[in-house]
Amino acid sequence: MATCSSDHKVKIWEKLESGTWTVVKEIMAHYSPVWRVTWAHPDYGTILATCSMDHRATIWRMMNDDKTNWVKKELTDSSTPVTDVKFAPRTWSDMMTGSPDQLRLAACSEDKVRLYTVQVNSELNDTYCDCTSENIIDYSDEPGKISCLSWNSSSRFTNLVLAVGVLGGKGGSRVDLYNFSENSLSDRSPKKWSKIVSIPLTSKLHHVAFRPNNGARDNILAVATEAELVVFKICSEVVCTYF
Repeated sequence: MATCSSDHKVKIWEKLESGTWTVVKEIMAHYSPVWRVTWAHPDYGTILATCSMDHRATIWRMMNDDKTNWVKKELTDSSTPVTDVKFAPRTWSDMMTGSPDQLRLAACSEDKVRLYTVQVNSELNDTYCDCTSENIIDYSDEPGKISCLSWNSSSRFTNLVLAVGVLGGKGGSRVDLYNFSENSLSDRSPKKWSKIVSIPLTSKLHHVAFRPNNGARDNILAVATEAELVVFKICSEVVCTYF
């Protein structure tokens, strides 16, 4: 288990046979409070990502199965605090990169969502890791600030969807859903992400999370706000309240 906190640290925990948890590694991860920590799919190795008010997202990799030996790759594209990071599910990474040796990490700052492509068959640090980025969603001219995001789980029944949580002005919030599609031969535009729907919320947004994949055809999205927890079912670009 990994935890992050306002003391700038990330802690790696391990559950002992006795049932108790112990810290196996404590990392001074950022220069400001750490907002999020997330694991990559274990097929890529033991990799996690963090983000912070210091305008950085950082990818961490455990080396040689040594729980105390972690190398890092700092991502410093953002000029504002990085508010959330999420690795794409394994199938989505393979689809977007065309390579099983690359993974995708989405990171959001207040005005942009960036998508990083990370080469995982090399040592993950600033010297050796081949890591490229692209801005896929820009909120510079839109009301509100991005606060969180979530990938839908990969399934042969569903299309790739990215949920982006936005804090609007005067306490208003919403969740924007974006769909990814490959360019057709007749479409030479580099834009692959398009907004399919915007869900208005009645209270301040805290977090969003898609349900893990259970083989179902529907995407189920949980939205936590200051006042309530709302669960939505996403059906063919139509959003229905589920609970």
